[in-house]
Amino acid sequence: MKFTRAALCLSLLVLAGCSSAGLNGNGPDTANRAVGAPITDSIPSNGRVISDINIELCQATPNDAAHTADESLLDLKLSAAAKGATGVANVTSGLVTKPTPKCFTMAQAMGIAYVAG
Repeated sequence: MKFTRAALCLSLLVLAGCSSAGLNGNGPDTANRAVGAPITDSIPSNGRVISDINIELCQATPNDAAHTADESLLDLKLSAAAKGATGVANVTSGLVTKPTPKCFTMAQAMGIAYVAG
C-alpha cells in the first residue's frame, strides 16, 4: 500500500512539474508529435476503413483566439485514435477565414480513419 501511495505522489509531482514547465501539449509543434493515429498518404492494401472524420474548430467571436490548422490536425489524429484507428489517410486541412453564422473563422481537417492489418 505504501508503494502505491508513493507512486501516486511521484506521478502527481511529475505532472505538476510538466504543467508548470509549459509541457502541456498545446505548443505550436503539437501536431508533429507522435500523438494519436499517424497521418498516411493512403489506406494500405490490407486496411479497413473505420469512418470519415471531419474536425471543425470554431472561433465564435473576433475576441476569441483563432484556431490553427495544426490544432485541427491534432484533433483529427486524436479522434481517429479514439475510434481505434491505426492511421488516417487522404487528409486535408486548412483555415476558413470567411465568417459564417456560427464562426468568425474556422480551422478544419478531414480524413479517413482506418485499421491496418
